[in-house]
Amino acid sequence: LTTSSSINLNVSNSGANMDVAGRIENNGVFDIQSDLDTTFSTTAGGRGVIDNGLTGILRKSVGTGVTNIAAEFNNAGTVEVQSGTLSFNNGGLSSGDFQGAATLDFGGGAHGVTGTVTVGELIVSAGSADFNAAVDAGALLTVSGGAATFNDTFTTAATTVSSGSVVFKGPSTDLGTSLTLSGGTLDITGLDVMVTTFMNNGGTLQGAGDLRVSGSTTLAGSGAKIWYGSGVVETNGSTDFSQGSLRIDGGRTWQNDGTATLTTSSSINLNVSNSGANMDVAGRIENNGVFDIQSDLDTTFSSSAGGRGVIDNEVSGVFRKSVATGVTNIAAEFNNA
Repeated sequence: LTTSSSINLNVSNSGANMDVAGRIENNGVFDIQSDLDTTFSTTAGGRGVIDNGLTGILRKSVGTGVTNIAAEFNNAGTVEVQSGTLSFNNGGLSSGDFQGAATLDFGGGAHGVTGTVTVGELIVSAGSADFNAAVDAGALLTVSGGAATFNDTFTTAATTVSSGSVVFKGPSTDLGTSLTLSGGTLDITGLDVMVTTFMNNGGTLQGAGDLRVSGSTTLAGSGAKIWYGSGVVETNGSTDFSQGSLRIDGGRTWQNDGTATLTTSSSINLNVSNSGANMDVAGRIENNGVFDIQSDLDTTFSSSAGGRGVIDNEVSGVFRKSVATGVTNIAAEFNNA
């Protein structure tokens, strides 16, 4: 297909076929060599369907833009993403594999994937995508909407979450060297995640699991940053907290083993609100490095929502206020060793 127009599996119909859409059944090679909206269904009636059979290869081999598949897509064969972006926007079941050096996007509907995914970049932008086999997201996993669940081995070079939610449940999870959380929810239940850099501009880190950062951590952006659930966020390099508030709750501990510099005028809150099993469990800061306050913020405080927040300044810890002439109020329990 080299056309720049589209294939439409349900433009409009009437009479006996009013709610019956069209279908493509591919048992050979279906090669998209343009950036057309390859297939889509409309509100005129039933949903269009593409079935990529056991021997079928659906390929995007030419074009740097996005090809949108807005019909239901069921893959029992192979999908090859060789160029640009191939976006599946209306759900489907896939027992076959997805592969290629370009970008694969699950952009709407409910997708159940039991085949492997090995691509240059993986995006989940809307709907839901449930992955039940090994996934290699290549250079980058981007979750910008919807809900992604990885139930098997997962690996990538970098991870970005800006909206929606992502859960990792597999036996092995590698989020790469760079983790960016600017919105949405990242659930690390049961994981011990190790990254080199962590950029947190907003969103929620949750689940009973650990995040360990060997290099730099940046807390910026005006939005609230929430670290929730039992487990540790361990920062070993430099931490620059320049903007927005941080909420540590539900048993989460920030373990600072490096140098944390706080210039933000907002606050750190060790117990905003929580519910369920963690209802009366506040957050904690454990400082083994340098914790340098360079503003007059209310650095940490607990609320009336539940248990009392705690700061432990350990034997090797230096807890310092080095800049600003006003008062910094520590309204959490403070233990200084």
